[in-house]
Amino acid sequence: MVMRACAADAIVGGYRVPAGAALGYSVCVAARDPAVFKDPEVFDPARHGEGADGSAWSPFGPAGPRKCMGYRLADIEAVAFLAVVLLRFDLQPPSPLAPKPVEYTDATLGPKESGLFLRCVPRKLSGL
Repeated sequence: MVMRACAADAIVGGYRVPAGAALGYSVCVAARDPAVFKDPEVFDPARHGEGADGSAWSPFGPAGPRKCMGYRLADIEAVAFLAVVLLRFDLQPPSPLAPKPVEYTDATLGPKESGLFLRCVPRKLSGL
């Protein structure tokens, strides 16, 4: 939830909002808005790819001066984390005997039955 104070009297969605009122913006609700995303309940990472409207998805807050100042660091950390995982583990398909993963919750949009499930097998590292 992103919270802001209304800077001036405004009408939002047909409701009068006085200056100073607290407003909340839910990224989860916005991500499921069919006016913003076609088929919002479908897991489709491509909708955030090249040519996408960057203002519609804001995991680090809205664009502009109020955007999280650590968003670039988060991007770099994600790449570094993936590099370490790939260095230390072999990613393999799950065993056919492995239990079926638990279905996702409504807390996030994620792949349902078509997800990519992997088993992380530690590599034998030498000299590291």
